[in-house]
Amino acid sequence: MTGDQHPAVVEDRFRTRAERRKAWGIGLLIAAGLCWGYAAFQLFTPYETRIWSVHCSGPAVADREGLYDFDGPDGETARRKIALCAEQRDWPAPVTALLIGAPLAAVGGSLRAAGSVALDLREHAADLARAER
Repeated sequence: MTGDQHPAVVEDRFRTRAERRKAWGIGLLIAAGLCWGYAAFQLFTPYETRIWSVHCSGPAVADREGLYDFDGPDGETARRKIALCAEQRDWPAPVTALLIGAPLAAVGGSLRAAGSVALDLREHAADLARAER
């Protein structure tokens, strides 16, 4: 079907498709980065509970010392604080962001690489054609 078209039109369409593939790849990589940034924010930043304004560390950097030692005089208070902090952090959201970000990054990286390789190989073929003349 492309036999009756001018070579410049075919070349232009090829470059347009390769550049579009590359742009989609970059867009998907940005989306994956945003998902991972959101998950990292949820895991590392401290927060405050809505009930009683208890200050909680980020789950990834929380102080785990004495986590199960509630025998002291402050045992019940510590137990309540841990329960409040655990209830207030929404775990499905950052885990979902990580799960969505992984395939986005894989597909985005593949599209970006495919578009770049196609353009680079086309440039290489053009350089070889110019060298043969």
